[in-house]
Amino acid sequence: KGQYVVIYLPGASRTLNFCELTVKTKVNGLECGTNVDNTYYVQGNTYQLMCPACGTTGSVYGTGTYAARSSVCTAAIHAGVITQEGGCIYATIGAGAANFRGSTQNGVTSRDYGGLGKSFDLAACAGTIEKTACQTPGVGSCTNNTMVLQCPKDMVLLIETASYGIAPSCSAPDTFDIVRQRCSHKNTCKLTADINLFGDPCTGNKQLKVSYYCQVSAPCPASSFACGSGQCIDHALVCDGTKDCYDGSDENSTN
Repeated sequence: KGQYVVIYLPGASRTLNFCELTVKTKVNGLECGTNVDNTYYVQGNTYQLMCPACGTTGSVYGTGTYAARSSVCTAAIHAGVITQEGGCIYATIGAGAANFRGSTQNGVTSRDYGGLGKSFDLAACAGTIEKTACQTPGVGSCTNNTMVLQCPKDMVLLIETASYGIAPSCSAPDTFDIVRQRCSHKNTCKLTADINLFGDPCTGNKQLKVSYYCQVSAPCPASSFACGSGQCIDHALVCDGTKDCYDGSDENSTN
């Protein structure tokens, strides 16, 4: 009730359904006492959830790894993943344990609990990450001409902004599209600040700046074609003479 989640299904293709996730990241949220002690939450899956401002109300059992009957949002405060004002969290459902040990952390006291069929671990939803590389390292404050964009396991890159040039005077016009085609929906991606890749919009030591965030991966539905760059498109768009995938894989496919 009142929940909207993004689920990663182990063993399935790790291609991101970009259109679905664009909607699903607008999480409706949990109720303050919601736990994961029901069949809806499947062991091995990771769920993106939004906690409201609940304060420290709600029962919590365990420390670090929590019994499934614990209030997810209160446990997230206990773990230091969010504050009492709420926020976005990732909950990974795991197996039960013989004993869960309580403790007092961040204004929340959790309790001991005996074995249970499921548990969960928590992580904060990462905010935007910014990286910078430059054409000529060692000039000014820039020290590298390469960057590595990377997300945790079972998560993928979503590119927010990208520019190559000298701010604010010049910027290569296709930088965002190039970075998105190379990196979007992958777990890790390496980029080089190189005029052969981005063009040469002006003289001087140009900088490549990229901001991105990480999202839980989700498979394409069986009715869709999975692009190499991560989108899911209708099968009717494959080999129709127009590149609908960012990487053009819909026009290179033999499937």
